[in-house]
Amino acid sequence: MHSSNSSSNRMAGKHRASRLVQGLFAASALTLAGCNDNNDSGDAAATAFDVEEATISEVQAAMLGGELSCADLVETYLDRIQRTDQDLAGGWPINSVLWINENVRQEAAALDQHLTQYGEFKGELHCVPVLLKDNYDTADMPTTAASLTMLGAQPFKDATTVYKMRAAGAVILGKATMDAWAMGAGGESSRPRAGSPYDTAYLTSSSSSGPAAAVSASFAMVSAGSDTCGSLTGPGTYNGVVAIRSSYGLVSQDGIVPLAHSHDVGGPMARTVEDATRLLNVMAGLDPSDPVTTADPTAVRYADYTQFLDADGAAGKRIGVLRTYGGSTATPDTGPDMDAVNAAIEALRTLGAEIVDPIDFTDYIGHYLADYESEDNLNAYFASHQSPVTDVATLAAHPLVHPNVKARLLDRVIPQINTDDPAYDALVQDNVLTKQRLDALMDANNLDALILRGGSACALSVSTGIPYMVVPVSGARTDGDPRPAALGIMARKWDEPTMLAIAYAYETARGPRPVPTVATSLDANVTLPPVDPTTYNACVEQIALKARELQGDTFRDVTPEQYLSYVTEAACTLETHRASGVK
Repeated sequence: MHSSNSSSNRMAGKHRASRLVQGLFAASALTLAGCNDNNDSGDAAATAFDVEEATISEVQAAMLGGELSCADLVETYLDRIQRTDQDLAGGWPINSVLWINENVRQEAAALDQHLTQYGEFKGELHCVPVLLKDNYDTADMPTTAASLTMLGAQPFKDATTVYKMRAAGAVILGKATMDAWAMGAGGESSRPRAGSPYDTAYLTSSSSSGPAAAVSASFAMVSAGSDTCGSLTGPGTYNGVVAIRSSYGLVSQDGIVPLAHSHDVGGPMARTVEDATRLLNVMAGLDPSDPVTTADPTAVRYADYTQFLDADGAAGKRIGVLRTYGGSTATPDTGPDMDAVNAAIEALRTLGAEIVDPIDFTDYIGHYLADYESEDNLNAYFASHQSPVTDVATLAAHPLVHPNVKARLLDRVIPQINTDDPAYDALVQDNVLTKQRLDALMDANNLDALILRGGSACALSVSTGIPYMVVPVSGARTDGDPRPAALGIMARKWDEPTMLAIAYAYETARGPRPVPTVATSLDANVTLPPVDPTTYNACVEQIALKARELQGDTFRDVTPEQYLSYVTEAACTLETHRASGVK
């Protein structure tokens, strides 16, 4: 496992803590072994196919060649989740998966039957295992926005993007954790915090923390997150995955728990640019349920964005290095990640790009509008769902609301002007003007795209609606932080082709991404019984409730020892489950 200079004390006790958890509640072995009468899957190790770093193309080629079934692929991912997501070998668990789809095995079997019967895939994402951020509505799983206030909240239909994924043949493995209500930047969730797969002592950054950590750890082939400002690009950066915040309006927001409709964008996360683009193909498109997708007459859409993935895609492009926007820094001259980022910039130059440095957007006057929109947007969501929470005021007063969420609602959201105030309209017009000024800046410098330090400058993207993606770079940080750095790429609105071409060219030249060594206390040769989703889901919920009971209002600085006390008191943990079922 990658480790920081400060991790030696944590690592010294990691195996002791893991053994202790594995030994808990041995008397309940038969219950926690997770035997499922409806499980036809056989052993979890039914296939030798290695899912770590596997791509969609590789998996689908193996299926067409008769080397791999969808059922075996799904079982392998489920086995990997139960082996490592809740493992304490790193001191902290990764803790990224909140819910496993209880119908996932039947859905995989149906896809195998489809391929056998018709001799072709159901769609572009045939048997691609996907984990969804827990703010995507699903008709067969609760959607809680990772908040204990929403336990049991069951949408009556899928979000538009989820419906499209299923129609394209995707297998929805389950839900991944996030900061509660997307109101946080890592560690502020009502559920126990998620740890980076590069070193679980480090947080995963921003609200799409679970989808990023899960796909980085190869718990799914791809994942779907959402972004209001930095919630795709931040976790993408710090978890070493590709994340795409597309042009505002390219992807439907229908069925995604909102934070700010004028900024929210659902988007793909994956280990490669190609896999992220293939998920984008399915997520993108017009949607009558979301007028934002039909509002811009200048929109340019493509049925297949993979056509723009070209190893020579950077050649001839004129690319500006965004250094500042307004009074904010996008790409500093120095910093712990800047050696790696600067090397990526030079790699683009070597690939034939013309680099223009610096670019300073001094006329930026954009605004982040979430605090103005959240109350109206969330209240509308509650009203359209059979939700245990009825409005923002009720949420703020709920006994299980996370204290940081409560503070934000009371201090920043409820007192603000709302979207029907003329002052709000003035802020929106400032954003429109900012977009015009950015276009003029790029025109004046004859730029095809902007590049920057990955994970920074989210406000520029959300205030203008331009696309923004991150790609992991090679090279270590200089401060001992084991998490990767990333190159950020922005393009003009609706010009995903240019952005994706540059990203793919860099990725091709870079080679394999920095891969985390996911810690586990179990030998790889140990065979586990197939995980029972019902047991898994109950355990995760019980641990979260026990954490809330024991920890009270202070969650951010929980220690591994405190987490161990949560799972001990909850009397339910996946480590106990799997230890009791070892064959």
